[in-house]
Amino acid sequence: MAAITRPVLEGRAQLVLAWLAVLIPLAWGIRAAMEEAAALELSSKLGLTVLPLLLGVAVCFFFLHLDRSRFTIRGVVGPYFSSVAILFALFASLLAAEVWQRQEKKDVLLHQETKSLKVMLYIAASIDSDAYDVRNAISGYLSHTAYGAELVPRSGSAEPLPSEALKKLYRLAIDPATFKGNTVANAAFLQSLNVVRSAREDLTDLYKARIVHSKFFALLLFGLLTQIAIAFCHAGNTRALGAGVMLFSVAFSLAIGILSLLDDPDEGLPMVSGTLLNGF
Repeated sequence: MAAITRPVLEGRAQLVLAWLAVLIPLAWGIRAAMEEAAALELSSKLGLTVLPLLLGVAVCFFFLHLDRSRFTIRGVVGPYFSSVAILFALFASLLAAEVWQRQEKKDVLLHQETKSLKVMLYIAASIDSDAYDVRNAISGYLSHTAYGAELVPRSGSAEPLPSEALKKLYRLAIDPATFKGNTVANAAFLQSLNVVRSAREDLTDLYKARIVHSKFFALLLFGLLTQIAIAFCHAGNTRALGAGVMLFSVAFSLAIGILSLLDDPDEGLPMVSGTLLNGF
């Protein structure tokens, strides 16, 4: 009996040493990377991305300990895992759709702003081929938004004050002398200017919009439940448990990381290109 027990203990000791040989350098590397990134703007995103991996490691260790106790779990079948995984996939897809739709709205609004500015230039050129005042005002607007403007704060509900360039465009729009008494051109110019202002305000609001923290917390909760469900299905099989849980944890981590990057891409407020005036 002692001869049989001894190889078993030696095998367990080798398994523990093998895990330690992998986990200790991994933990040291993760800690070093997080310390180096602590001063970066991406530190919160990095922490959110690494968290699913840490949860996966914690679940593996918990179930390995549970398997050696009298509370070991047996007999949980595979379909149990799929029922929990579907909830995680559904919630993750809803968050991805929310972020993607926001990006599509930004593209549409930027296109509307650019198109309306072109219409304003066409109207001004139809009245006066030079249209110096209008061109100068639009150039000032583009300089303010595309090349010299400070980034709009991403927090707070205060509305940004209209720029001096936008005020100048409105002064030109309400001045009949700008269009030499052509009321139709005047009205069309003013309408296009209102579209520019509205699109810029909507872009600013979308720029400030973020996925609320409670949604990320719910996604993490569903992911943790899925990790536990995978561990239930592989209880008693150490290699299958570790491989299954950590494979899902990697996918879980990538999903969280991609969502956080798309939600807050560390980009400035979308701006109209200053090359708009080149064709006029």
